[in-house]
Amino acid sequence: MKELPLFKDQEKFELVVNGKKLELEKIVVDYVDEELPTISMKAKNLISGITVAVVVGVPMLVIILAVAWVCVYIIGLCHLFP
Repeated sequence: MKELPLFKDQEKFELVVNGKKLELEKIVVDYVDEELPTISMKAKNLISGITVAVVVGVPMLVIILAVAWVCVYIIGLCHLFP
């Protein structure tokens, strides 16, 4: 549901019934769009960016941790056998 102002200046709108002016505090019209909401291009780009970050970032993190573990293992062995 959306709430958008149909009348920008609420002061100018006058409702008259049987010659009597009705006083209104606020005019609100609720409606449901006929079309379903769509995902904007910004949201699609954000989803694509997150997907790329996960697909590239996770394997890179695994590789970095594996290399770091191998380096620590090799340095540890070097100290054991002078």
